[in-house]
Amino acid sequence: MKYSTKISLFLLCFFAANLGYAQADIEIPPKVAEVLEFLQNKEATKAKGEVQKIRPVSWQVFDIDKDGKEEVFLQFVPLYAQSPTISIFQRTKDGTITKLLEGLAPGKIVGLTGNDNFLDTHTSGTAKDIPLSSETSARHKALADSAHRFGLHVVLFKNYAHTDTRRTLNSLVDLTHLDTDRTECGDFKFPQPDQIAAGKMAGQKYNFFVAKVDDQLYCYEIRRFSKRGFIEKTVTVVPLPEEFLQLEIVKDQIKYRTKDDKVKPFKI
Repeated sequence: MKYSTKISLFLLCFFAANLGYAQADIEIPPKVAEVLEFLQNKEATKAKGEVQKIRPVSWQVFDIDKDGKEEVFLQFVPLYAQSPTISIFQRTKDGTITKLLEGLAPGKIVGLTGNDNFLDTHTSGTAKDIPLSSETSARHKALADSAHRFGLHVVLFKNYAHTDTRRTLNSLVDLTHLDTDRTECGDFKFPQPDQIAAGKMAGQKYNFFVAKVDDQLYCYEIRRFSKRGFIEKTVTVVPLPEEFLQLEIVKDQIKYRTKDDKVKPFKI
């Protein structure tokens, strides 16, 4: 389905009223507005007409795999605790939008607080945690495939996998890089990144998506996306440079600004 670059005043007001962590007066670029409209329509269809609150926080638009289609990395506050905080959409030159199956959840898992307002599929009885042995690569692949084949939501950890059948667009989150002994879900959430960036990296063959979470930078080297929406990637976690102030994009290059107001290339 093709979307125009215009979005209705109703939808703009709806998104602005539900920005969550974002600024209330934030300006939503047309390409991102198209993605939000697409997502709202798809989620309403999946939920059989029930309106799903979409709470965008930040975004990046960049053709990260260099295939001619732009990726829109949408950071948002999810409705369910076991959900990616970054969803990825592809947009063709004629405005056709698709959502990739796999999303991202940068950062370490953290405990819930009294201010959190997430739904939990374990409470609703639609979730199951599946323990995994030390030889997990084949099981991880099979469970990832099930998200695609059966429309499940799957979160892969080193020692177990969370699966559920909630009424939203299916998703996959690969957290096998996290060093955790957790074997089942509990009262936790994925943290919201402080800042995100997508672009080229100095000295690297492939492009990167980078998220700052607390005192660490989660760097995703993205090589390609499969036809089923999986990400071929390598995740590197690096400590924040002492002089770091914020990420910056300069002519598609990911850089960072220092506390003394210098812009330096970002390297890993």
